[in-house]
Formats: sequence, C-alpha cells, structure tokens
Amino acid sequence: MLINSWDHFIRQSKNRTVEGISILIFAIFFVISLLQVNSFHLDETLFHYPNALNFYENGFNALFNELYSSANTPLPYIMVAIAAKLTGLSLILARIITGLVSLCAFLIGIHLLKKHGADQYCYFVLLFYPYFFTHSFVFYAINFGLFFALLGLFILDDKENSLWANFLAGACFSLAVLCQQFYLMLPAAIALTYLITALRAQDGKDGKLGGRLLKTLYLSAILFLPLLAPAWLFLQWQGLTHPNFNMHSLALTPYNVTAIFALLGFYFFAPYQWQLRYKISLPQWIICAAAAILLVMFYQPEFTDLVQAPGKFTGITFRIISLPAKISPWLTSIGMFILTSCGLLFYTTVWRNVSSLWDLRLFTICTFLIIAYSFNTQIGERHLLALIIFLFLLALPKIRKPVSIVYAGIMAILGVGYFIYWTYFKYGGA
Repeated sequence: MLINSWDHFIRQSKNRTVEGISILIFAIFFVISLLQVNSFHLDETLFHYPNALNFYENGFNALFNELYSSANTPLPYIMVAIAAKLTGLSLILARIITGLVSLCAFLIGIHLLKKHGADQYCYFVLLFYPYFFTHSFVFYAINFGLFFALLGLFILDDKENSLWANFLAGACFSLAVLCQQFYLMLPAAIALTYLITALRAQDGKDGKLGGRLLKTLYLSAILFLPLLAPAWLFLQWQGLTHPNFNMHSLALTPYNVTAIFALLGFYFFAPYQWQLRYKISLPQWIICAAAAILLVMFYQPEFTDLVQAPGKFTGITFRIISLPAKISPWLTSIGMFILTSCGLLFYTTVWRNVSSLWDLRLFTICTFLIIAYSFNTQIGERHLLALIIFLFLLALPKIRKPVSIVYAGIMAILGVGYFIYWTYFKYGGA
C-alpha cells in the first residue's frame, strides 16, 4: 500500500512538472508574440481586427451591417469589443484575450488527456500542434470555438446522463457555433452516440429499449435547446455566413476528403501504429490503398499559400508534400498517395478499437466533422483544428513512452518552426 501510494505521488509530481513546463512554454511564446504586436498578420488585417472594431463602434448592429468582415460567426469579436469598452480597442488586447482563451482550452485538453490515461509527454503534442500553437498568439477566431467545444465535452464527460449537464454542454456548443459554424456537428454527433448506446444496451439493468429511446430523446432535446441562439442568427443571415461572405458555399468537395486523410496520415499514422502495433488485415490494406489511389488520381488537391478554393489547400503538410514537385510531379502524387492511404488506415484502425463511450463520442464527432469539412468549398489545414484536436484526445491516451517523447519532440519542431516562420518571416516585416 505504501509503495503504491509513493508511486502515485511520483506520477502526480511528474504530471504537475510537465504541466508547469508546458504552461511556462506557452507564456514565453505569448510574451514573444506581444513584442511583435505592431506586425499585423494577414487575416488580422483584413478580417478579424476590423470586425472587432465594427462591434466596438456599432454594438450588436454590427451583426447585420455592411462592415461585417469575417466568414466566422461573431462571438470572438463581441468578446473583444466588450473587453475593449474598459480599456479601449487595440491589437494587443485582442491578442491577450485570444491567448487567455487558448490557454484555457489547453488546460481543459490536459485535464481530459490525464483523465483518460494519456502519458504526460502527450501534453506537448497537443500544445505544439502548429495550428493551435501559433494561432494562440495572433487574433484569430478559430481557438475561441475550440475552447467552448472542449468545455462542453468536459461537462458531458463527468455527467452525460444529467439533464443539467446536457443543457450546459449544449450551451457551450452553442457558444462554439457562434465562434465557428463547424461546431454544429458536435451536438448532432453526441445525440447519435446516445442513440447507439441505447440500441446496444441490453434490457435489464439499463431498462427496456423503449425507455432508453425516450431518455435518448429528451437528453438530445435538452442538448439541442441552446442552439436556438445560433439558429436565430443563421435565419437572419439567411445562411451559415454573413451575406458579405456568401461565396463560402456548401458543396461536396472530394478534394477535401483527400486532403483530410493525407493530414491524418501525416500527423497520426506513425506514432499510433508504432505504439499499438495493431495487425492490419490484408483486406484493410487493399481497401485503403484502393481508396487512396482513386482519391489521388481524381481529386489530388494542389498546394496554395493563400488562396482557398475547391482543389486548392493551404497548410504545412501540403507545402511539404509539394516540395518534391520541383524534381517531378510524380513524387508529390506518390507522397500524397502514401499519406492518404496511411490516414485511411489510421482512421479505420481507430474505428476497430473504439472501446468506451468516450472513444465512441470522439470518433463520432470526428466523423461528422470530416463530413462537414468535405462539404466546404474554401478550407485549409488551419480550419481542421477541431478535428485534429479531438483526434489527439482520442489517440494520445494510447501512446506511451518512448513513442510519446519522440512524438512530442517532432511536434515541438513543427510548432516552434511554424511560429518562427509565421512571426518573423511571413509577416515579420508587415
């Protein structure tokens, strides 16, 4: 008993040390970003800061005026504008609020990883994911939605059968939708997991099927109730975006499917497969390889640095894949095929190994997000933040040392490298 208690104390101490180091790293880069506060980045200049200024000057009338300048929903700008009533609006205030919201999202992510058994070094994998890490230190709306989404998952993870917990989680998801429209998928996915759980359960201690289905119905209804707020906004806008941004249309874009699974292969396949060493069956290999060949043959996305359009994709992964094209375009296609097939293998392996309600919930959410992203005509890697973070929450608890250490080190190189490129080279002279 004494030895077990001592081991538990040592593990807790190590966890607290790693948490402290990760928060210190966040704080250091946050200060560095504030030293660059006179350097506006592209989306800050064109969209986000002008939109915060619009709300600061015009209040809620900015929801519908011709100055609205973002494809996102308005909550991040409202939050900054409210804070600015006390201090005056500035880019430094907008970045401070973004940093605080991002830090809170990271702390919730740490809690969820710890609760579900992840190794402490996996915290760094979450922290250094480039499109969370760098976007924590500029005024982007994307991390705001992630915070509310993780808060909703945190609430549900403790008391998923509570009406009050479902209402609070629904309110968080509603706030996430008011930051970014993709989060509409969360309550729909969770309602489906309730239905799947009710159908799988056996009559007896869980009650009869009719009772379980009735419970599923009212839990889902309570979960969806707070979505009336974004629903009202979308009715007023007559769409999911402000009328100024109705060029962001919804249409099935198979290029996005290729891009998504290539990203999953890049970020997840090697550490997940190496750690778990699940035997991949020959039919699984064949199906995933055949699907990857078809996707790359007919719907291979092209890397672009700025312009987002069907068939074009921005981001680190596609920049790396596109580099061998200077030697031969075939090398890029081969790389795309390898990553896409690895992403499909990873995702089907995760599906085969769903073993708890938490796993089922995250896998269903990720599947719904993949569907949503596949119907958007203008997205890039940074827009997939929610999908990648939720997959980290699903996959990282399976990763152990030494794989977790190597994984964290590689992600740190990517995250810090992207931060340096973004801050000092891409926009450093702006």
